[in-house]
Formats: sequence, structure tokens, C-alpha cells
Amino acid sequence: RHFASEQKLRVGKELLDAMRPKQRVEGVEYWRSQPVVEGGRIDGAVLLTGATGFVGGGLLFALLARARELGVSKIALLIRRRSGTPAEARLKELRANPAFQSVLEMFDELVVAVEGDVTLQHFGWGDGFGEWPHKESLKAVLHCAGDVRFDQPLKQAALSLISASLQVAQLAARWGSKRFVFVSTAFVHAVPSATSVLQERLVELRDFDPMELYRDAMSHGRWAEKAMHELGFPNTYTFTKAIAE
Repeated sequence: RHFASEQKLRVGKELLDAMRPKQRVEGVEYWRSQPVVEGGRIDGAVLLTGATGFVGGGLLFALLARARELGVSKIALLIRRRSGTPAEARLKELRANPAFQSVLEMFDELVVAVEGDVTLQHFGWGDGFGEWPHKESLKAVLHCAGDVRFDQPLKQAALSLISASLQVAQLAARWGSKRFVFVSTAFVHAVPSATSVLQERLVELRDFDPMELYRDAMSHGRWAEKAMHELGFPNTYTFTKAIAE
């Protein structure tokens, strides 16, 4: 056998065998096959942002697949109104996604919508955060929401990725959550190594103070933008993600 029409590109049996699709466990079965780490039970409610996106949707599926094992009693999704479509309507659209077909029973039992926009002060709720609106105790806040465009103006990126994350962390504390999980990205490394793995640690910003960078980004942004280029960050997304961490 050959690749394309090139006679020299011969394919050996070993390569062909390696290319055959492997049987693997997927979906609900995959998540239920994974061990629960020590201290990993939730035993209460979860607040999740970004569930209408790719990463947040995957995390929602995993929570639903293992809800019984983890002791999840409620999953509240913070969903913003978009183009006039309220959060409840967007929740119905999410439920209709074929990806959730195998966990619909748990979806209907546990998932509710909380309308709010992470980029607005107090999520657009008025003068404050108010109280956690459900009887189940809030035990974990998982923050996945964020604008992933690489070409945002610096101030907009700072608002979406830094201000929003800080505000969700404040909400977690105000509502008494014992856990706050911020989903970041490997792209926080401005110049990743081509020969070694990325370490799970804060990115070195040298002598730049992250709070001062954030304040400047939310103002005129000239100093922060200069720092972004000096540190080697290729765009505002990677830069503001690193500051947020």
C-alpha cells in the first residue's frame, strides 16, 4: 500500500496496525470509570460559569455523569442574556444539545439557570450579590466563562478575563463556597519551551506587578501594552489570562 501515488512512500504492516482505531470507553462510562480523588466529593451545590461554551459544557457533562458519586445536589449555571434571549431560554437550548442525551435525567433533576453577566458589576443584579438563591448549600464554584478571542482590545480582554474572574471569586466567598476553581489555559506561557512540558505554576512576570498591570489595562493601557510586548505575549488573551492567574 502507498500514500497517494508516490511509490516510495510505502506503509509497513506495523504502521497500518497502529493506525487502526482503538476501542475506548467514552461518555458517561468513561467518567464513571475514573476514581474519585481523596477529598473530591462535593456534597452540595455547584455554581458553574461558561456552561454554554466548549470547556464549560464538557465540565457540566462530567458533573452530571458523576453527580451521585460526588454528592452533587444542585448545579446552577450562571448564564448571560444574549441578543435578547434570557438565561432560561438558553438553558433549554443547552438541554437540547445531543451531547447531553445520555445524562438528561440528571440534567432535569439538578440543573437550573441563574441569569447574570460576569463582565457586569454585580453580574447586572443591582447593588450587590444578594444571597445564594437555593436551599442546597453551595460547596463549589467553577469558573469557565471568558472571551477566548485573541484580537480583543486590551481593556476589553482585561474586563472579560481579569475583572470577571475576580468578581466570580468574590461571589464564591460571599455565598460561602468552600472551593473556587478558575479554569485557565496553557496559553498563559508567553514563550513556551519547545523541548519540555509546561509546568503548572504561575507565569514569571519579572518585575511587573500584576495588580498594577491590571489597573493600567483598565485605564489607558499604554504601560500594560508595552509590558505585554516586552514579556513576549503575542496577544491580549494570553497576557490577561496570565495576569488573572
